[in-house]
Amino acid sequence: MTKSKDGITIYLDTERSGTTYIKLRASIEIDGTNVNKRVSTGLIYNDDNMSLIKEEARPLFYKKLGLQLEEVVSLNDFLVDALDYINMNVNVETGRDREGKLKRYVLPFLGKQDVKKMTAAAIEKWQMTLLKNEVSPDLVRRSKRILKRIFKRAILLGYRTDNPVDATSLIRETNKGVHEIYSRDEVIKMIAFADPWLKTYILVIAILWLRTKVR
Repeated sequence: MTKSKDGITIYLDTERSGTTYIKLRASIEIDGTNVNKRVSTGLIYNDDNMSLIKEEARPLFYKKLGLQLEEVVSLNDFLVDALDYINMNVNVETGRDREGKLKRYVLPFLGKQDVKKMTAAAIEKWQMTLLKNEVSPDLVRRSKRILKRIFKRAILLGYRTDNPVDATSLIRETNKGVHEIYSRDEVIKMIAFADPWLKTYILVIAILWLRTKVR
């Protein structure tokens, strides 16, 4: 026994006549239930037929069962069309930035999943994985917005009726990386060592109690 490239088990069966045929076996979903099915390809075993079956086992398997093979549209495959759509009214730099975020933060985790069947739970797991890997909440939010646009395209093309991103939890802004208000001693030290032009800037910050954020 061996496996085709699309996961169907290939095995050989020799009849009483001595002829060996190539047969297929797999578990498939029919009316919501997983069932095990076996079919004969009708092809005699030889190297050429085995090479053919290894490449195209699943379409033949479904055809022999009289079933229509459901099209799988992975996020990787769908991206070419989706990028043209989401970058339609933006400049080149913004388009490249979006594509870069997808390739770095989205596709390594979700690229092989079927656009038509991807769930909110899968997207929730993806965003949690990024956060655990210390990707900033801001980057995760922006990548998530791009993903939401991709699913809008999927809805437009009839692949889905809903946007799974809408059902995921929001990523809240944290105070990580935000400096507290400068203390009196800190202000005095900064003024003491600052150039004359910078002293005014420091005083303005201190008087207005401004905070700075690290990005």
